[in-house]
Amino acid sequence: MQLIKKKESWRRFSIKLVLLSAAMVALGSFASIRYQLGYDFQEISSIPGKRLYIIDKWDKELVKGDRYAFKSKGLEPVFEDGSIMVKILEATPGDRVEVTNSHQVIINGKATEYHGLAQSERIGQDASSFVGKGKLEDGEYWFMGTHRLSFDSRYYGSVSPDQIIGRAYPVL
Repeated sequence: MQLIKKKESWRRFSIKLVLLSAAMVALGSFASIRYQLGYDFQEISSIPGKRLYIIDKWDKELVKGDRYAFKSKGLEPVFEDGSIMVKILEATPGDRVEVTNSHQVIINGKATEYHGLAQSERIGQDASSFVGKGKLEDGEYWFMGTHRLSFDSRYYGSVSPDQIIGRAYPVL
C-alpha cells in the first residue's frame, strides 16, 4: 500500500510560516529582555577556565559563593565605567572584611583562599594602601575573582546594588 501525500497549499504554508516567525520573534524578544551574554576579554581571566557567561538580568537574589555580573564604576583607567565584570560574591551587608598586612583576605574572622595584592603595582599604588578592615553596610557587596591577579573588591571596595546586572552562569 502506498501513501499519497497531498501537497499543502501555499496559503496554508504561508500562514504557518508567519505564525512560526511571530513565535520566534516573541521568544527572541523575551530572551533579550531577560538574558545577556557576557565575555571575559581579559588576557588573564579573573575566574580561570570560564570566559563566556549567560547573565540572567531578572535573577538578582544575591547568594554568597555565586557568580554575578555588575557594571564597573569609578575604576578608570583600569576599566572604563560601565564595563561588565563577573566575580564571585564573597561578603554581604553585615559581614566583616579585612585585608591584612600579609595581603590575606579575611571574612568574618575566617581566612579565605584569596591572598595577595599583585595588581597594586599595575595601578601604581602601594599595596599598603589596600590594607584595612571594616563592616559592610546595607547596600555593600564584596566580590572576588579566583585568580591571584584578579582586579576585585580588594582594590575598589564594595559594589552597590545599582551596579549589579544579575546572576552569571558560565557556559565556556
